[in-house]
Amino acid sequence: MKIDIASVTSKAVGLFEGFLRPRVLWFACLGISLMVSAGAVLARPFARPATLWFPSLETGRLLPEVRYMRGSDTGELPEALVARELLLGPARTDSGPIAMPGTDLRLAHRSANALYVDVSAGMLFGRLGKDGVYRAPPVEPATALESLRRTMSWNFPRRLLVLTVEGREPYAPDPDPETAETVKKE
Repeated sequence: MKIDIASVTSKAVGLFEGFLRPRVLWFACLGISLMVSAGAVLARPFARPATLWFPSLETGRLLPEVRYMRGSDTGELPEALVARELLLGPARTDSGPIAMPGTDLRLAHRSANALYVDVSAGMLFGRLGKDGVYRAPPVEPATALESLRRTMSWNFPRRLLVLTVEGREPYAPDPDPETAETVKKE
């Protein structure tokens, strides 16, 4: 069987002309655009919406702010991503931060029915200056803790939330009975 250039060229031109018919061309363009769109969606990581609560600068009430957060490449828990994003501060101009810059999320761990979140002391006490004196935090400690509690409870409602600061629960009773007696006498 001998291949003739003229016959190959005529078959290629026939296929090309068949492809350019409106019925075939539009379906082919639609199929190509759908494949490109699906590839673009699958190529970028999944973004999860999260609602963060920040104090209003005018009233002090907590205001919601929605952010879309991508999954972590390091396998970090979504709970940790939400808490870190909250500590970074608001994007809105009418809301204030809950912590000084440099406040860190020390731990975010989840068990079967509980979520443990531990932050550094800078969230409640502000930043330790070079002179050894703490600078005031941007909001009252109760407001900062309520913002963290509401954010975590809103985004992960099925888990019992345990908030700690430097490993200790704020407002928890002192486990040492002698210290508790001293506080009662004062």
